[in-house]
Amino acid sequence: MPKKDFGPIESDYEFFMDHGTEAECDAICYARKLADFQVERSLIRWLDFGCGSGEFTVRLLRKLKWSPRRLKMTLMEPVAHQLKLAVERVAPFTQFPLATWERLPAGAGTVPEFDLAVSNHVLYYVEDLEKCVTTLRWLTKPGGKLMLAMSGLENGLVQLWKSGFDSLREAVPYYICEDLERVLVDQNYQFSKTPSRYQLRFPDSEENRMKILRFLFGSHLDRMSKQMLLDEMGKWVVGNLFEMHTVGYLYEVDCP
Repeated sequence: MPKKDFGPIESDYEFFMDHGTEAECDAICYARKLADFQVERSLIRWLDFGCGSGEFTVRLLRKLKWSPRRLKMTLMEPVAHQLKLAVERVAPFTQFPLATWERLPAGAGTVPEFDLAVSNHVLYYVEDLEKCVTTLRWLTKPGGKLMLAMSGLENGLVQLWKSGFDSLREAVPYYICEDLERVLVDQNYQFSKTPSRYQLRFPDSEENRMKILRFLFGSHLDRMSKQMLLDEMGKWVVGNLFEMHTVGYLYEVDCP
């Protein structure tokens, strides 16, 4: 992790975040699912896998309103400057020192230590989805939860991925939620799946459409027909606005 380098497209990703309701809708969904999680727990050990800059984590923590005395967090993020920013943002929400990882531990000697492991729209980009999910499951203690958010073929942005890579006669090089479901079923994990519906809305212009395409494709975009993708995005234009209503999913895995 990551297979996709977000460094060159940070501003395009920020544009997506600023003009979409995905993060807010996801945070509401997580908070509903976790509403009673703190009951009868004196301490919650939380692993945030792929925390990025910590913006989503803080959004969720504000909704949960858990006591800093009961929350011990480990942040995992391979991009150093984003991890540093995440530490600064998350620190006020816990009275414990924040632990930081650049990658998941591997091999012998790892033990289950977390009550909650969260991965919010990160698993698309891991090198080995099955290994990553089984490691997260192993690190979660009995009675804990995995909370994994991903989008799939119903999602308009994933459909753009497919169109772009189909034009190159290549498979999409990222995982989607259908891949996650196969892993969960193959591993015989019991899980629930909750839709999180959101919108992406911004003043329509070629440059704004290009920001979304750069966010989606990164360096792969240079090999594709930009005009074909720009034209496809036209189906979501209403008047002078680009307005996509779409959906992602939150997977909740209980760890018996």
